[in-house]
Amino acid sequence: MVETHGIIFTGMERTNNISRPAGAARMRTFLGKHGYNIEVVDYFADFSREELEQVCAKFIGPKTLFIGVSITFLYDFDKMNHIFSHI
Repeated sequence: MVETHGIIFTGMERTNNISRPAGAARMRTFLGKHGYNIEVVDYFADFSREELEQVCAKFIGPKTLFIGVSITFLYDFDKMNHIFSHI
């Protein structure tokens, strides 16, 4: 299994957007070129609390160096708070 060095949650809601945010993908590409395995979880505002916990369990481990949350377009702060309380 590949260790995840970082995970980035993007807070855009799927219903309001037809594309994914470029910033998180750009960071994943740049860090990947430097040997880091980064996971980007788009549209996390559409996930249930249980789904968020499953994503955290799958990608966050002993080699994880950072967890990023993009909240520029996030309007559901309960989801963000749940991620932080779960971690």
